[in-house]
Amino acid sequence: MKELSSEQISILKGLKLNDGISIFDKSNETLVILLFIRHAGCVFCQRMLSDYSVFLENKVVEEDFFPVIVHMDDAETGDLLIETYKLPKVQSVSDPVQKVYNIFKLKKGNLWSIFGPLTILKTLDLILLQGYKPGKVTGDSFQLPGLIAINKGTVVNAKYLDTIWEQPNFLNFLKSSTEACALPKS
Repeated sequence: MKELSSEQISILKGLKLNDGISIFDKSNETLVILLFIRHAGCVFCQRMLSDYSVFLENKVVEEDFFPVIVHMDDAETGDLLIETYKLPKVQSVSDPVQKVYNIFKLKKGNLWSIFGPLTILKTLDLILLQGYKPGKVTGDSFQLPGLIAINKGTVVNAKYLDTIWEQPNFLNFLKSSTEACALPKS
């Protein structure tokens, strides 16, 4: 667990959710999980959102949390993602200049991890066999996805993905995040 820095607090206070409350203030009420994706045109992000939708619908744990998707697209695209992937309880935050990505130090990929042979094979699998459709690249195409859990001014858990195709285990992340919330701050 790591206390939020003054810069992180300032930026999170400036990010307002649909109800007008900031992400920082929401994290003082409940566990907030930020899911960082690359962009709407990324087939791996599309799969991640599809998996997240299934996870939220079939969640087998009782832990309460507030899910937020952070993306580099415009706000309208974020709303479309919520609608397309049937994520009605999720809110999105548009971050085209990557302030939130940067304050949490999400990783960047390199040419090999973005365009290497394994990535190409996995991309073809998603497009040709699973029906995902690539779209327009927006933002930083080298940005990698990740998950950050925040509660009461503290980062209680973080998962930094190492490739664009890595898919997080949402259930394990939620469980370890809620367990960390129960621990006393050191």
